[in-house]
Amino acid sequence: MNISFEYYKVFYHVARLGGITLAAKALFLSQPAVSKSVRQLESLLGCELFFRRHKGMDLTPEGEVLYQHVAQACQQLAIGEKKIQAMLDLEGGSINIGSSDMLMHAFLLPYLERFHKAHPKIRITTVTLSTHETLAALRAQKIDVGVLFSPVSKSDDVELRQVCTVQDMFIAGKPFRHLEGRVLPLAEIVKMPIVCPRKDTSSRQYLDAFFHAHGLVLAPEFELATTVLIVPFVERGLGVGITVRRFAEESLKEGTVFELRASEPFPPRTVSVATRKKGLLSSAGREFLRCLTDTPPEPPHV
Repeated sequence: MNISFEYYKVFYHVARLGGITLAAKALFLSQPAVSKSVRQLESLLGCELFFRRHKGMDLTPEGEVLYQHVAQACQQLAIGEKKIQAMLDLEGGSINIGSSDMLMHAFLLPYLERFHKAHPKIRITTVTLSTHETLAALRAQKIDVGVLFSPVSKSDDVELRQVCTVQDMFIAGKPFRHLEGRVLPLAEIVKMPIVCPRKDTSSRQYLDAFFHAHGLVLAPEFELATTVLIVPFVERGLGVGITVRRFAEESLKEGTVFELRASEPFPPRTVSVATRKKGLLSSAGREFLRCLTDTPPEPPHV
């Protein structure tokens, strides 16, 4: 049975308010229009829905049954409208973000903090993923935004926006103090016990390619799954670390580590924000993307 929802909407308000006059005011309709809508619904359903009283309208048994279902539908629609409005007003909604742990610490955290302070009712979920996993999750619509290192292979379904660069560096601790201030060839550094990210990360792939370009093979002493542990390993004298400058800043200031200067420094790496080309972001997603790609008042030091 193909019955216009508008008939049910009018029926709901008449039943809830107990009369044509109040329903007409609530719906911003004329009383004759409301009366006609009720009669048409009764005709289509083949039964009377109201007892017409001198001072109002009461539901018939059939009307009572219908009202139970129509009321639930109308109330759920009202809830849905409120939720959508909250999303448009950035008072609700959610964002799913995929990134490596390195970028989460070195780039994303200041932005997440800033965004959360401005929009505390938006739920943010972060997932630690490699570059390949981030792109796969984006395509599978498991995340809304991905933050990754460029370059990555161009594709027709993913859009990349470059946002900043990060700088890798060598750091060393107490056992290597005699080397402080010197500029060492890469061939000498690569023979030292190296602490760096593990094989299946984009950072490690970048490092392997960098050394390979200089005719060297990176064979680290320690391969870490969590890049934030590189500095603590170096502070304990376990080797020479390769990390993003952001991670080492405090330790460099405190003097627990120092920069080991290389004759061939690492080139800066570009950080990009990835989104799907097809499929719109939610209001919350668009605002977070704007936050990431616009220059913040106090940009994070990377």
